[in-house]
Amino acid sequence: MKQVELEKLEWPVLLETLAAFSQTDDGQTLCLELQPDLERAEIEGRWNDVSSLKEIVRQGYRAPIGDLPPMRRIFRALGLGQILGGVELRQVLQLLQATQKVHGFCVNFAAKSSTLARLKNQIYPVPKLMTAIDQAVSPDGTLLDDASPELASIRRKKISLAKRIEEQIKKVLREASVEQYLQDDFFTVRNERYVVPIRLDGRGRVPGTIIDTSDSGQTLFLEPTSVAPLNGEWLENQLAEKLEILRIFKTLSGLAATELDTMRVDYDELVQLDFMTAQAGLAIQLDANPVELADEPVLDLRAARHPLIRKAPELPAGQESSDGIEPAGEAAPVPLTRMKNTAVPNAVSLSGAQSCLVISGPNAGGKTVVLKTVGILHLMAKAGLLVPADRASRMFLFDNIFLELGDAQNLAASLSTFSGHVLGLKPILDKAGPRDLALLDELAVGTEPQTGSALAQAVLEVLATRGTTTLATTHYDSLKGLASVDSHQGAGKFRNGSMEYSIKTMRPTYKLILDVPGQSYGLEVASQIGLPASVIERAKALRGTSASTLEHAVNQLLAAREETESMRGELRRKELAAEEALARVESERKALEEARREAARKAARNQEDEIEAMRESVRELQDQLKAALKALRKAESGNVQQAIETAAGIAIASGEKMRQFDQKTRDIIGRGREGEVLPGRVMHPGETLRTGQKVFVVPLRKEGQILRPAEGETAPAEVQVGLVKLRVPAHDLRLLEDSGGAARGNAAPPPKSRGMNPLNPPPEIPALVLQTPTNTLDLRGMDAETAMSKTLDFIDKALLRGEGAIVIVHGHGTDRLKNAIRRSLRGDCPYNISFRPGEAQEGGDGVTIVALKG
Repeated sequence: MKQVELEKLEWPVLLETLAAFSQTDDGQTLCLELQPDLERAEIEGRWNDVSSLKEIVRQGYRAPIGDLPPMRRIFRALGLGQILGGVELRQVLQLLQATQKVHGFCVNFAAKSSTLARLKNQIYPVPKLMTAIDQAVSPDGTLLDDASPELASIRRKKISLAKRIEEQIKKVLREASVEQYLQDDFFTVRNERYVVPIRLDGRGRVPGTIIDTSDSGQTLFLEPTSVAPLNGEWLENQLAEKLEILRIFKTLSGLAATELDTMRVDYDELVQLDFMTAQAGLAIQLDANPVELADEPVLDLRAARHPLIRKAPELPAGQESSDGIEPAGEAAPVPLTRMKNTAVPNAVSLSGAQSCLVISGPNAGGKTVVLKTVGILHLMAKAGLLVPADRASRMFLFDNIFLELGDAQNLAASLSTFSGHVLGLKPILDKAGPRDLALLDELAVGTEPQTGSALAQAVLEVLATRGTTTLATTHYDSLKGLASVDSHQGAGKFRNGSMEYSIKTMRPTYKLILDVPGQSYGLEVASQIGLPASVIERAKALRGTSASTLEHAVNQLLAAREETESMRGELRRKELAAEEALARVESERKALEEARREAARKAARNQEDEIEAMRESVRELQDQLKAALKALRKAESGNVQQAIETAAGIAIASGEKMRQFDQKTRDIIGRGREGEVLPGRVMHPGETLRTGQKVFVVPLRKEGQILRPAEGETAPAEVQVGLVKLRVPAHDLRLLEDSGGAARGNAAPPPKSRGMNPLNPPPEIPALVLQTPTNTLDLRGMDAETAMSKTLDFIDKALLRGEGAIVIVHGHGTDRLKNAIRRSLRGDCPYNISFRPGEAQEGGDGVTIVALKG
C-alpha cells in the first residue's frame, strides 16, 4: 500500500503505540518499520509465537533484555579487526549479560511458552568473554588496576613516582632563590610534566626549562632542573601504561572477535524477542487474538474494535501513571500500564453471496470508524499483529485495500471536493477485483444529491458485479434500498448496516446494526452541537412531511429495538440476581455442612478422650490388682487374710469400672449414631445365641456368624466376620432373622486361613505413608505381649479417627519383636487390614505399615 493510504488508516500511529512497548532501540526500529506484507504462513507463525508470550507478559513477566545498546557498528568494527575502546567493550558486556539473563529466563519459562522453549536453544551465553571484560573494564570504560599484573605494577610505580615528584617540587618551592619569582605558591602538570608557575622576570633566574605559558602570557610554567629526571621517568611510566592498556584492549577485542558470529545471533534473537514481547504487550492492551484466516474472500469480524480509540486509565488519588515496562530483575513481575482501549465492539460481516455492506446513520455516529476499523484490522493481520476481535472471527488476506476516505479537495490542483473524490474512485474502478477490499466513505458526495446518488449506486453495482468486498458509508436513501431491492431480485450482493442512535437520549451509541438501514438525524445532531433552536424549528417546518416513509419505518424499528434491548437488559439483571442468590445459598449450605463436619470431628475427639480416661482408670485398677497379688504371694500367714481382702476389694472395684466403661462406650456410640436404623433386633432377656446364627456386629457395622456362643452371661461370643474371628460381647450383637423368625440360613464352615475374599477385599496399602503424631505407634523396648496389646488398642483408636494407615515402629534388634507383631497381625488381628515392611523413606524394615479398612 502507498504511504498516504497507510496514513489515512493511522497505521503510523499504531506503530508508535507498538514501539512504546519495546525495550531496545533496534526493537523500536523494527516496530516503526513494520509493514503489512507477510504471507499467510509467516502470519500464523508470528501469531503462534506472540500468543505463546502473551500469557507470560499478562502475568507481569518479560525477558530481562534491558536497555540494550545498538550493536551493529561494534560488530562491523570487530569484523574489520579494529580495537574496541573501554566504552565499546562495556556495551559488548551488556549484550553478554543480557544474553545470559534471557537464557535463564527462557529455561525457567520454557514449560509455559513454546517460543521461549525454542529460543533457549537458539541463544548461546559466552561466560568466559563476559567474565574477562567484567574483570578488566570498569563501568565508565576505563581499565581496572588489576586488568593485568603488568598494569597493576605500572600504576603502583606511577603513584610512587608522583609522590617523589611532589616531595621534590615542594622543596623547590621553599627555596629562597625560587620563592621570590613564584606567581603562585603551588605546582601543576603541563604537557605531562610537573611544573611551577613563575613570573616573567624569573626567566633565567630560576634553574629549569620553560614548558608552557599561560593564556595571558604573564605566567611561565617551569620544570625545575632537580625535578626533570623524575619527570622523565614519569613520562616513561605513562608511555608504558598506555602501551599496556592498548595491549589489553587488543586482547579483549580479539576475544570478542572470535565470538562475533555467536554475538550477532544472540543480538538478533534478543531484538526479535523484544519485538515479539512488544506485540504481546500491545495485544494485552487491545485484548487482541489470533483469528481464522479464510482461503476465499470473506468478511466476518466479531467484537471488532479500533485499536487507537482509547483513554488513559483512571488511577487512585496520589498514584502516578507508569509509561513502560521497566526491568525489575530477572523474571520479576512488572506493571503493564497503558492507555485503556474504549472502542465499542462491533460485528461486521457479509454472508453468502453478499459482497457490499452499505452503512448509513447519523453524522458523528461512527460510520467512518467502522471503515477504518475493518481496514486497520486487515493491516494488523497482514503485519502479523494479533487482531482486536473475537477469536471466532474470520478474515481473508486481501491482495489490495483500496481507500477513498476524507476530503479530497486540493486547491493547488484546482480540485473541488467532488472532483477530488471522483478522482480517487477512478483507480478503484480500474483495478479492484474479487480478491480486493474497497473502503468508500460518503460515496459520491459534494454534488447535487440526485446525481450523487445515481453515481454512487452505479459504482457499487460495478464493484458488486466484480465481487470486490466493499464497505461504503452514505446518507443516500437510494443506496439504503439497494439491499431490499437486491434481495427481491435474488442476487443478494448488498447488505444494509446502520449506526445506532438512541431515541431516548438522542445520542449515538456507536453500535453497528446489521440488516437495518439508518437515518442521518441531521437536525438532531445540529441541535446537540448547539445551533439556535429557532433555526432547528424552521428547518423542521421546511422539511414538513417530506420525510420519507423509509425514515418513519426505520424510526419505529429502532424504537422497538431499543425497547427490546431494554427488556433484555432487565431480564439479564434479574438472571444475574437469581444466579447471585443461588450462589449465596450454595455458599451458606457449604458453610453449614462444614460446620456440621467440624462438630462431628469435635464430638469424636471428645468421645475418644472419654474412652481413654475410662481405659486409664481400668489400667490403674489392674496395676493395683497385680501389686495386691504380688503382696499376697509374699505375705506371711498372719497377713494372708488381709491381703486376700484387699485383692477382693480391688477385683470388685475393677468389675464395677468395667461395667461403667462398658456403659460409657454404649452411651458414646449411641450419641454418635442417634437416629440410625440398624439391621436385626436386640436380644431378649434370657435369650441365648446358638452356633451358625446370623448376627450384626454393631461396632464394626458388619454381618457375622456365631462360631461359639457365650459360655456365661458376661462372656463374649466368638463371631466369624468375613475372614476374621472376633470375640464380641452379647450387647454389641443384633440378631438377624428372616421373615419366619428363624436364623437366616446355616453357617458355613469358617475358613481356616485369611485368603482373599472378593466380597470384602483387604485394603490397598498406600505407596508412601509419612509418620505423624496421630498415625505412629512406637513399640521399641516392649515385650511381644504388651506390644501386641498396645497395637490393637492403637488400631481401635485409629479406626475411630478414620485413619487409612498407621505406622508401627518396632526397630530391628534381634527381629523377635518385629516377627511377633507381624505374625500376630497376620493371624490374630480382628480387623480387615493389610500390612507391609516400610520403604527406605518411611523407616525401612524397622517399621511396619498397616492399611486399615473401616
